[in-house]
Order: sequence, then structure tokens, then C-alpha cells
Amino acid sequence: MKCPYCGTPVELRAERCAQCEVPITWNGDVAEFHVPEGFVPVLVAIDPTQLPVVESLLAANGIPFEVSDEISQDFMSWGRVLAGYSPVTGPPIVRVPGEFVNAARELIASAHSAPAEASSEVDKES
Repeated sequence: MKCPYCGTPVELRAERCAQCEVPITWNGDVAEFHVPEGFVPVLVAIDPTQLPVVESLLAANGIPFEVSDEISQDFMSWGRVLAGYSPVTGPPIVRVPGEFVNAARELIASAHSAPAEASSEVDKES
């Protein structure tokens, strides 16, 4: 089982997530994660090249954010060697306050579509 807040694997009966320290309560074998209110996940950065782009977009547009697992990526297991993120901690997750979710998702979506649009514009000019 993984923490829904940061994606870190959680041991059965753990009281807190080892990575983000979200409290966990158990009803038998079913875990209830008490995710802090306010910050909402907007990107799971599986591709390591996404993270700096998204961070700069959010910062440039004045959107506050936090990134879980970013620092621990290089300290656990093989670091970012095999998958681009640590297989132990999971990929970094970008979160923003609830009131910025739509704006952040639009910025992230525009960053993903920008190269395709740019290449189609170049094709039109040729």
C-alpha cells in the first residue's frame, strides 16, 4: 500500500507515513490516511525533466507549491538511476493550495502541449 499524499510505500500498522509523516489510522487491515487539507496534488513527476519546468512555471505565475520526495530521491536505493525517480520513495509529487489547483493544472497542461503546437506551427510556415 502507498501513501496517497506522497506515494511512499507504507508498512502495515504504521502510525505515520515514513516520508511525509501523514497520520494513519487502521480499521483491521484498512488504512485511513489523514491527508493535510489545503495542498492538492497536481503532478506526479515520473519524468524527471518535468519537475524543473513545472516548478518554474508555478513560480513565475505566483502559484505557491511544495514538492514531496524531491530531496530524498538521491538518498534512497539507486536514487534516480533506473526509472528517473527512486523506486523506494516513488516519484516527486507537486502540490498546490486548493484555490490554485485549476490554474496550476492549466499551466501544466499548456507545458505538455507547447512542443506539439510549436512543431505544428513550424510545419505550417514551411
